[in-house]
Amino acid sequence: MILQKLELFAKKLGHSYLYIKVLTTQKMTIQTKYEMRCDLTFGDIYVQILSWMAVIFVSLAAGLGLMGATKPMFALVGVGLILVLSLPFLLFAFVTTLLNHIQLEPKNTN
Repeated sequence: MILQKLELFAKKLGHSYLYIKVLTTQKMTIQTKYEMRCDLTFGDIYVQILSWMAVIFVSLAAGLGLMGATKPMFALVGVGLILVLSLPFLLFAFVTTLLNHIQLEPKNTN
């Protein structure tokens, strides 16, 4: 009853913000239960794992190639730098792939 009066008052004054606020307040009083579903499969992250393994093997091969050089410290720093810099990209790819496969769906109360 009070919400209906507020809606009419907001319409008469032309205050769309108040009208929207009243509508969202009305909708929020109805509680809906949601269920979380994840349809992530190994095939979705398989390419990411293979590409990161390729990065590891290439950096190790470059490190071994530089080990024979006059300054082997560059080899160790290079391998570490490649691994440390590629890890955030791998984690970002995993997390975004996971989040893209999570769905919230309203539960059926029937």
